[in-house]
Order: sequence, then C-alpha cells, then structure tokens
Amino acid sequence: METEEVLSERAWLGGALALVGGLVVGSLALPGLVYDRFVWQYFWGPIYSDANNAVCAVKDGGSVELLGSTAACRAAAETGVVAYTGYTTVSTVGYMVILLFAILGVLHLLDRIEVGEDRRLVVALLPFMLFGGALRVVEDVTDSAVRAGVEPILTYPLNTLFISPIIYVTVFLVTL
Repeated sequence: METEEVLSERAWLGGALALVGGLVVGSLALPGLVYDRFVWQYFWGPIYSDANNAVCAVKDGGSVELLGSTAACRAAAETGVVAYTGYTTVSTVGYMVILLFAILGVLHLLDRIEVGEDRRLVVALLPFMLFGGALRVVEDVTDSAVRAGVEPILTYPLNTLFISPIIYVTVFLVTL
C-alpha cells in the first residue's frame, strides 16, 4: 500500500505534467491565443523586452519588434501583441501560482532526502539568498551602464538568466 506522502508527490508531479502539457498542446493547437496572447504577452515577452533594454516588444505574426517609447508601444497595439517590460497583474498572479506550486515541490524534495527539518539548512542557504540579491544588483547596474552608452558584458540571450523572475530559477539551480 502506498503512503500518503508518495500519493502527494505523484499528485504534484501529475499536476506539473498536466500544466506543462496543457500549455504545450494549447500553444500548438491555438498559437495565437495560448502562446501569443498568454505565454508570450505576459511571461516571455516582458523578459525579452527587458533583456534588450526596450520599453516593449511587439509580436506581429512571426516577427518581434523592440520599441523604445510608450507612445510607439501604444500605437503598435493595433497591429500586434504588445508585451511591456515589467510585471502585469496576469504575470504577477501567474508567478505567484508557479511559486506556490514550486514551494510544494521543494517541500516534497526536502522530505524525500530528509533534510528539511534541520535548522542548519536555513543557515547554509543564507549565502544563496544574498547571492540572488547581488545578481539583481549586477543586472540593474548593467542596465544603467547601457543607458549611459557602455557596451554590456552579457547580452541577449545570456542576460535573461539575470532578469527577474528567471534569476530566481538561476539561483535555485546554482543552490542545488
């Protein structure tokens, strides 16, 4: 007989696979609606725009154009899908759901490897929390340098690893 813990882990894994599978199938079946107007507009487009120091990115068919002014972005909304740099209500709620789901997954992982109840774990992870903040500073300084006319050390696509929220995944993977 399976334990409640194993069933909970399987339910979490099933939920993760269903979510990813639903997004993949939806993106293939209805790319203009699921990918362009949801995944790209609220999640990947803002990161792409930020990584290229633009105000927004406009996806029109198969091409993406980076724009540098709010007025140009508003005008482009008539012809394409506009993704503004930064967070929106949709992306914030989406990231919140992903974070809560990821926390449940990490709790399952910590229970599985039997280290989650040791307080020394928190102390051991503290440098990684500071590391994440330091990486955010590096990304912000790089943006300031680009605005001042200095060539960035990291360019797209590598600089996306340091843009929020991807930076949190980067720090998590380094921590593992």
